[in-house]
Amino acid sequence: MKRKGDRPHFRRIKQLDDAPAAFHALQEARARATGLQAVALDVWLFMIATCARPSEARELPRAEIDLGRKLWRLPAARAKSEREHVTPLNSIACAVLARRLAACSGGCDAVFPGRDGGPISHTRFTIAPKAARLDLGTAHSWRSIWRDWAGDLGRVARDLAEAQLQHTLGSTEASYRRGSAIEARGAPLEQYANWLSGDSGAEVIAISDRRA
Repeated sequence: MKRKGDRPHFRRIKQLDDAPAAFHALQEARARATGLQAVALDVWLFMIATCARPSEARELPRAEIDLGRKLWRLPAARAKSEREHVTPLNSIACAVLARRLAACSGGCDAVFPGRDGGPISHTRFTIAPKAARLDLGTAHSWRSIWRDWAGDLGRVARDLAEAQLQHTLGSTEASYRRGSAIEARGAPLEQYANWLSGDSGAEVIAISDRRA
């Protein structure tokens, strides 16, 4: 029975083991894409690789990225948590950024630009998987996939897994755990990238009208 105040779950890939196949399908679709479709799919790749919230990835400006140090510094003004959040950039994220920054070498501030030079639109981003005949679940649901991978497969410490999602620890725990564990989060995020990119041997997931 649904209780008052319960939040509905985001529609996502049902089985955790199916996520690499879906991600591989996304990578293949991006390789074939052109124009704004390519930009939109790059947002999905970057968002998934960094466990970011959709809007934080889609509206990314160049100034927040330090490719030399492999860091993304999300300022408090753009973060839902209203606190600065620094993310180590794994190999997937770095590859996307290198591609996008090269494409925007003319001085465009948005890493993922739309037609007007500003960030690509929410609509274009949202419909990109369907246009590529992919079923990736909702964008936000990939944060849940990270959390399940971290807990079930990656054996990532709870505080590190939650820190990557910008989740606040309980008041007592937070009073002791004050660091952001930037360096400690780097290895798990690279392991996550390797898992996502692994050859699962599964078929490409085509879009379906069936709701999870």
